[in-house]
Amino acid sequence: MLNQIMKIIDVTNTDPDDRRKARLLNILLLGMAVLAFVTVVLVALLIILKVDGWENLVSVFWSGSLFLLGIVLVYVVNQHGYVFAASIMFLLIIMVTFTLANIRAIGNGATQFYFVIPVLIASVLITPASSFVLAAINSAIFVVAAIVLKLEPDFYIGIFGMFAIAVVSWISARVLENALKDLRIINQELDHRVEKRTQELAEANERLKGLDELKSKFVSDVSHELRTPISNLSIYLEMLEDGDSRNTDRYLAVLREETSRLKKLVADVLDLARMETESVEPQLEWRNINAIVDRVFVANQLRADVKGLTMRFLPAKDLPEVYADSDQLVQALNNLVGNSVNYTEKGQVVIRSLLDSGTTHIVVEVSDTGMGIAEQDIAHIFDRFYRGKRAGQSAIPGTGLGLAITKEIIERHGGEILVKSKIGEGTIFSVHLPLEFPETE
Repeated sequence: MLNQIMKIIDVTNTDPDDRRKARLLNILLLGMAVLAFVTVVLVALLIILKVDGWENLVSVFWSGSLFLLGIVLVYVVNQHGYVFAASIMFLLIIMVTFTLANIRAIGNGATQFYFVIPVLIASVLITPASSFVLAAINSAIFVVAAIVLKLEPDFYIGIFGMFAIAVVSWISARVLENALKDLRIINQELDHRVEKRTQELAEANERLKGLDELKSKFVSDVSHELRTPISNLSIYLEMLEDGDSRNTDRYLAVLREETSRLKKLVADVLDLARMETESVEPQLEWRNINAIVDRVFVANQLRADVKGLTMRFLPAKDLPEVYADSDQLVQALNNLVGNSVNYTEKGQVVIRSLLDSGTTHIVVEVSDTGMGIAEQDIAHIFDRFYRGKRAGQSAIPGTGLGLAITKEIIERHGGEILVKSKIGEGTIFSVHLPLEFPETE
């Protein structure tokens, strides 16, 4: 039963104000429809039974029936979303019904208090100020009724009371309207916050899924990369124990190489883990980029000389300083220069520092005349444990983590790293560092 009543009352309006007013109007219509139906049925019974004075009830029966029909019409209009028009129709029906029910009583002031009802309803269903309009219309009805029926003017108190009620109704409706407005604002803010938090939770959930997948892949990749040096260590230890002394030096050389490879792998994995968890905050200060690059140049020059490579550093003069952690930049650039030396058999490795054309970034270029990187590999060279096909087939040791670490460091400094390469001609890595370090929350 309750569900059926709620379906009757419910409306389709999307605007919150219109929806509230339309629902309220439906509640009033339902209540008055029930009252009018009961009244019409009782009056009809009295007329059928011909009780004393039943002749006077005929007009009540017809006015009640018309009122009930009007209520149904208003309900239909309201259900189609025209709440303002339905409200006007409802008020007119009430006022016409009250007027025709006993116009003499209105003229002499006996039933003027009935007209308080449309004044109160108007302030809630239409606007607070509409209560004064209804009060003025009601007063006009009182005056016209008295004049038409040639009655002694006795409507002054009724008119004064009508406007007094209108003032009270206006104040009450304004307070209610402002309270509802504030409530809507609060609801909108809450909806916005809930939507924002829901979106943040969804994004956090996606990030957690991504991190979980990354963790699984990372563990799998580390396990795979650890397997080779550990297996080699185990094999050569057994061979050292079982072999003759003539191969001892060769076995020890392999063991030292695999130990160094394992040490480098563990160090790289730890570096990545520290950066991901941000357990080590970068020591950011204004630094001279040429001084940082010079440290890298000196650290790699001996290896380049041993391989017979020409290695040069071409610093630009009067470069502005960059806001950076010098140790981390040395690590990142050392990976790039070290790779250039490793993968270049003849020719040169050149390091340049310069200011970009937009004067917003300092650029450090590391170029070589090495084997180059295949086009299909360039998109993946910054992925963890990824080594290009040519690099993987070479005897040059590597963990596949150096470039991943380099990219992580550069991005943590607000910069980016770009690469150009051609097979057999060499590779150019460009590190772009902003002159104004981006603010972080």
